[in-house]
Parts: sequence; structure tokens; C-alpha cells
Amino acid sequence: MPYYPGLRRLGERCSFASQKLINLRAFMRELPQRGNESEIRLATWNIRDFGGKRLNPQPRLPESLYYIAEILSNFDLIALQEVNRNMGEFRKMMQILGPSYDFIATDTSEYDGGNDERMAFVYDKRKVQFRGIAGEIVLPKKRQILQDAQFVRSPFVVSFQAGWLKVDLCTVHLYYGADSGDKMKKRIAEIKAIGDFFIERAKKEKANTIILGDFNIVGPGHSTMAALEGTGFQVADGIKSIATNQNEDKHYDQIAYFSPDGLVRQTPGVAAGKVKFYDVVFNKESDYQDLIKKKPGRNAQPFNQWRTWQMSDHYLLWTRLTTDFADEYLEKLAKNATTVNATVVAEPLAGATS
Repeated sequence: MPYYPGLRRLGERCSFASQKLINLRAFMRELPQRGNESEIRLATWNIRDFGGKRLNPQPRLPESLYYIAEILSNFDLIALQEVNRNMGEFRKMMQILGPSYDFIATDTSEYDGGNDERMAFVYDKRKVQFRGIAGEIVLPKKRQILQDAQFVRSPFVVSFQAGWLKVDLCTVHLYYGADSGDKMKKRIAEIKAIGDFFIERAKKEKANTIILGDFNIVGPGHSTMAALEGTGFQVADGIKSIATNQNEDKHYDQIAYFSPDGLVRQTPGVAAGKVKFYDVVFNKESDYQDLIKKKPGRNAQPFNQWRTWQMSDHYLLWTRLTTDFADEYLEKLAKNATTVNATVVAEPLAGATS
């Protein structure tokens, strides 16, 4: 549960922000209710230039960090993209989110086009355990992109466990470039490269693997989506049809998996969706007109652009995954204990929720 005492320091904005948070909390309760101990809510969110100052028309308002924290508090494990080299805003948001949450982040990319970005996983320690393995992906020579290139922003892989489910999660923010020509070819090559790399590794190690984040995929019928699915990764049910940019006409963000043991399973019912936070916050220009100021040396932005640096130009994308396989394991034992392979149904960590 987020911590709200700091709202009192917002002065005349305190009352307004508090009412917005009341509305946002009610809005988030429309999602399938969190608290089921046999599942986790997994999400990915590109939070635009989070902590950056180079492109922003002005810094994020303090209240924006409360809105972001409130949204994240509804999920157990979140992959974040565009966390800036300056982690001041991110750390303030984590303080609001509270001590039940922790994070693991990369260093910033020094590659041209990396834009001083980090990637991070934020997770609820009550539901998710870090398994002690994390790293940034460097492609072997045989898998390098086009002219022997690496990723512009190194993908970040971390091993987690929730209940009985052990999984390697890799978050990405892949190259955008342009809508056609050589730059589009490079975008497609990056998508294919990350899929091929992890399919080979997952098969070799028999590891449940999820890749998620900002793939800059145009849409379900586009060659960018074909590049991902052609590697053998399966886009989670209900995800492919969800457009995640502010204009809701691009499918940039995705959650895809490869599961050798079949244990990456979406929870029955409403298994996936996006959080359209602009239905609730930064939804009326008149509420913010006095705050949309010109940054020295730069023209003021139209409201729909200005607000993307307060929240994001991407909506958060989520899915629900089953984490309790105890009945399945016991049924196998009951039928014939000698044939049960512990790797078929992973045992939970000591003290893990199941």
C-alpha cells in the first residue's frame, strides 16, 4: 500500500491530488481483484523519460509520482523501461510505494541512442523472490545484429520465483529508428535477435522464459510482430490485440513467453489488459492549464504531449499468471511417486507463497 503522508507537502495541490488518488484507486479496483495467493500480476510499463530532463518540457509534478506509485501498487512484478541515469524521481516513487517493494536496475546504456536509460524490475517481496541471478545481454558473434552490432539498449534478464513458478524475465526497450527503410530493418533485426537468443537458451537450460517490454511492434499483422512470433515465443493470450500508446493505434509493448514445462499459464478469466490512466488523471486540460509552462528556450507543449512527461506516452500492460501447482504435483505423486520429476513441477522456495 502506498504511503501518502507526503501529500501534505504539496500545499494547495494536496486536496486536488488526494481526490485524484481516490478516483484512481476506484478505477484500479475495476481490475480483477488482487490478493489471490495462487497467482501474480505481471506488468510492463515504459514510463517516459523517468527522471530525465533533456527532453522534458518541465519536471514531473510531485503528484505524478503518487499516481505512478498507486498504479504500480496493484501489481506484483513490473518491468520498467526509460528509467533515467538520474534516479531521483524513481527513488522518490519507490519511497511512496513502500517497504514491501524492492527493485533491481541496470546501469545506463552508453551506446549511441541509449538516451541515458536504465531498465528495472520492481517487485512485491511478499509475493515474488529474486533468485540471485541478473544480467544484461551481450550477443555472441553468431547472433549479432546486422553489421555485427549489439542492442542499442541492453536487454535485462532477472530470475524470479513466485510460489511454484520459476521464471527468467527479460525486459527490453528495442530500437525504434523509422517506419521504413534500413532503420525499420534494424528494428526487426533486434526483435528477431532477442527472440532467437532466448529460445536457444531456454531450450538448452529448460528454463521458463518471458520477454516483455517495449518492442516497438507496430501491430498484429506487421512484420515486427512476425519477427517476434517467428522465433518461437508465444504472445500471451489477449495481449496481441492491445494497443498501448497514448493514441491507441500501436502495439509497441508486448509480453511473450516460452515454457518448456508448460508452467507459464495465464490465470483463467480476465487474463490481460492495459491501464488507461488518462481516463482518471491528467484528463482535463483546464485542471492543469496554469502548470503547463514554457521551459526556458523551448515552446510550451500541447496538453496531450505535456502530460506524457507527467505519466507516459505508453499505457501499462499486464497479465495474470498462475503460481500454485500443488494439486498437480500431489496428483502425480499419488499416481506414481517414482515417475515424478521435480523439474516438471518446480517446488516452491521455503517460505514462498503458494
